Amino acid sequence: MTNKTIILLSGWAGSGKDAAASLLIEEMNFTRIAFADVLKEDVSETYGIPLSALHDPAEKDKPIPGMYRVTPRHLMLARALVVKTADPDIYSRGVAECIQSCSHGRFVVSDWRYKREYEVLRENLDPGTPIVRGRIQRPGLIVSDDPSEHDLDGETVDFTITNDGCISDLRDRLKAAIRFHLSA
Repeated sequence: MTNKTIILLSGWAGSGKDAAASLLIEEMNFTRIAFADVLKEDVSETYGIPLSALHDPAEKDKPIPGMYRVTPRHLMLARALVVKTADPDIYSRGVAECIQSCSHGRFVVSDWRYKREYEVLRENLDPGTPIVRGRIQRPGLIVSDDPSEHDLDGETVDFTITNDGCISDLRDRLKAAIRFHLSA
């Protein structure tokens, strides 16, 4: 029997995944983990970009001085393609290893973008570990054509939250969805 619970959050860039993860951390004692944490450290070291610029939602999409129209998000996507060519599951296995080795029981993965990430977690975590898949939607977003934005389009999830109000609306919807799935 496992004492772990994992919430995977998906959604297009700007939908509110990071805000939802922050709410789960602050109000429901979750620990945030991300498939991209190792990638962000790699990009920071490789390109000399402050790690904070890769974590800050506002900074991720600002052009990098001296790099015409290139943003930290662009660099992360390009670097991920290179690294994943050599080992497609490197980030997913890293998240599974972290979850398995940590004594904490509740995790929110704030950057679920690929079907394969869920499959690798299923393969590498204890069989009884609940993995709840959620999608955050925000009406009116202009969505990139990058494949990382669309691999989960139409994927079956356990809950969908429309993020079209204020932060308290997001909080209430998220808490209701999580409580429902944790009690099921």
